[in-house]
Amino acid sequence: MKAYAKAEEMFKESIARNPQLDWSYLELGNMYLKMGEQEKAVEILSKGYSAVGKKSKIAGALSTIYFQQGKQEL
Repeated sequence: MKAYAKAEEMFKESIARNPQLDWSYLELGNMYLKMGEQEKAVEILSKGYSAVGKKSKIAGALSTIYFQQGKQEL
């Protein structure tokens, strides 16, 4: 858990320094998914989607989560 806490801190710092860097949102979202925290993953990926734009890989990650939930659209 300490490793997750440190990683979360680092990804959040990366996002704060450069909100346009999509990989930080993706990695933090993936970490939350691995931890079983799907709501947090959707929250951070949604923030990234708004910050980075619709052409980002974040849209694909959100689509995958929503598909698994039975939703058909972002």
